[in-house]
Amino acid sequence: MARSELSVPARLYRGFPWLLACCGAVGAYLLMSGSTYLAVAELVLTVAHRAGVDIADPATLATFDLWFQFGSQLASALLFWLWWRILTPRQVSYARRGLLRRDAASIARRLVALALLGVVIQMLVSVVLTLMVSLLPQVMQGYQESMEAAGTTDFSLITVLVVGLGAPLLEETMCRGVLLEFALRAVCPEWRAAWRRGAPRDERWRARSRRVPAARFWLANGIQAALFGLLHGNIVQTCYAFLIGLALGALFWRTGRLRYNMMLHGVVNIASYAVNAIWGALAGLGLIGMIVVLVVVGVFAADLYRAGTVAFAGALPAAGETEAR
Repeated sequence: MARSELSVPARLYRGFPWLLACCGAVGAYLLMSGSTYLAVAELVLTVAHRAGVDIADPATLATFDLWFQFGSQLASALLFWLWWRILTPRQVSYARRGLLRRDAASIARRLVALALLGVVIQMLVSVVLTLMVSLLPQVMQGYQESMEAAGTTDFSLITVLVVGLGAPLLEETMCRGVLLEFALRAVCPEWRAAWRRGAPRDERWRARSRRVPAARFWLANGIQAALFGLLHGNIVQTCYAFLIGLALGALFWRTGRLRYNMMLHGVVNIASYAVNAIWGALAGLGLIGMIVVLVVVGVFAADLYRAGTVAFAGALPAAGETEAR
């Protein structure tokens, strides 16, 4: 890659506003989620009151609260999806949107790989949390209390919708869509012709076609993963959400498409309801044996996903050319 024309101070100067944009996007999320939650709550409670539903019952209120959360998630996800779509034509990650094999075997590989990876990630998190119970009992007690307070630990239709659908839609469009794009612009200010309005077409094309160095991608990926972790609100979730956020960022970077992230994120979350059953099935292996099996399955699934996608060649073809893949 050609050496950067910008000095380090110039890169910092041009990149800093995009770091502020990341923080602004988080603020927009907090504002949108809060306002949409209140709007949905007002609507549902008004309808319930007119229908004569007893909303004083704690169980009913808890169920309503989950529906409020789900409505807020969908509304916020829609707004972030529209934001992401507006950014799409000028994304740094635009060149990652290579062609994917569409034959049945490749599609099956991707789906099976994402299902296996989701279960493996959730089980590895469960193993780590189990070990932490004896090492950090007070921290884990606070974590368990916060999870119970969220109201999503019991398996039901609304908890599955909140955890398995609403959360992936919102968090992927926001974190791997908007936040990762802004973080990439912060660490790659030399690429600004790719997103700057009014830039000549050939200059914009060259900027999009440049390969982002791995070190810069992982720096940007770390920024969005850190914000993703902090949004979970407690130290335990922040730590493992940061690691999962890194994996989800890398998954997005392979294809430039969010739907695979949403699928994997959804499987990870839904698999939390099957942890006890999987623990029981693998209990005979012992803890070390279980970890070995999970790691082996995870490596197999990652390779299967790689085989079901097309590796990025490094740059877009020249204007007017196509690539057969």
